[in-house]
Amino acid sequence: MIRSIQTLASRVGGSTPDGSPTRAPSRLTQVVTTGARGVIALLLLGSAVGLQAREMVSVAKPEINMRAGPGTGHPTLWTLAQGYPLEVLQTQGQWFKVRDFEKDVGWVYRPLVSQVPYVVVKSRTANVRQAPNTRARIVDKAEYGDVMRQLERRAGWVKVQRTDGPAGWIARQLLWGR
Repeated sequence: MIRSIQTLASRVGGSTPDGSPTRAPSRLTQVVTTGARGVIALLLLGSAVGLQAREMVSVAKPEINMRAGPGTGHPTLWTLAQGYPLEVLQTQGQWFKVRDFEKDVGWVYRPLVSQVPYVVVKSRTANVRQAPNTRARIVDKAEYGDVMRQLERRAGWVKVQRTDGPAGWIARQLLWGR
């Protein structure tokens, strides 16, 4: 055991358990360590960019099926209404593997979705305000699961509109989507 600790200590520099000096790290050790740090930094940067660039789609037809697999031979898991936002996880031919705001995963047929931006309320309730600030007049209320068209974004706020309601602003943290 002591011999392996001494060998390890001599490779990385420092001292052994009995206090005898060891040599400093070699140039190769320094290059490998620096290279490993660079690779880790690139991986972290790539992950951060990937998180920011998630692809979102929304249901383009009055109703579509979310299926268990990529094809009409797979069972229907959910029926989704027009505007429902989805995050694209994978593509296989004309099918998207998607996730919704409740983290349900399934497959939808690509021609039945669009890039039109929609959001869904993820909080129990959300105030729809006349302007993008908490002092603005409340013009409507939205509830968990309500789907709304995204019209505009401004510093922490999203301007939304339901097909049957007034346009207004909701705080971004209360919504899921683009």
